[in-house]
Amino acid sequence: MTRLEFLERVLEALDSLPRHRLCRAALWLDGDVCAMGAFGKRFAGETIAVRTLAKRYGFDPDWSNQIVDLNDKYRTETPEQRFARVRNAVVEMIGLNTKAPLRELEPA
Repeated sequence: MTRLEFLERVLEALDSLPRHRLCRAALWLDGDVCAMGAFGKRFAGETIAVRTLAKRYGFDPDWSNQIVDLNDKYRTETPEQRFARVRNAVVEMIGLNTKAPLRELEPA
């Protein structure tokens, strides 16, 4: 899987969530998932370890670690704010054709 394909799948997973909320510091918490938890839920049908996802779907684990870091960066965000920030950052990386390193957008 290319980095672009990975990011497109992350975006698809985020958009497939019934509630546009992301939890922090856990794959799953109180009915919400983090960004990589959304990936697992969408493509594996369950929230499983990030390394397991990387191996199963053939992407670089460093890419998922960057998404995890992006997801968990700010403690004071609401789950809705976190979703919007992470989704916007992924969209931006797709638009840049993924040549640049992953980076987050500062919350508004």
